[in-house]
Amino acid sequence: MDKESILTLLKYKRWIDAETLKNVKQVSATAYIEKRHLMLRLMNYIFVTETIFKAKISGQFDDLPAPVV
Repeated sequence: MDKESILTLLKYKRWIDAETLKNVKQVSATAYIEKRHLMLRLMNYIFVTETIFKAKISGQFDDLPAPVV
């Protein structure tokens, strides 16, 4: 994959992450406690997965801290 394609994908990811977080923040924490909690857990899963992926491709996988559960 060329550099321009990678940059385009990263820009798209940054945009969609911001939109997702904006919408998660709009969900009532009191009216939808369980659904909001699930959304936050899914966002955390995505973050952890991306962190592992970045560590593996950069050769820093051994430096990752243990996940907090």
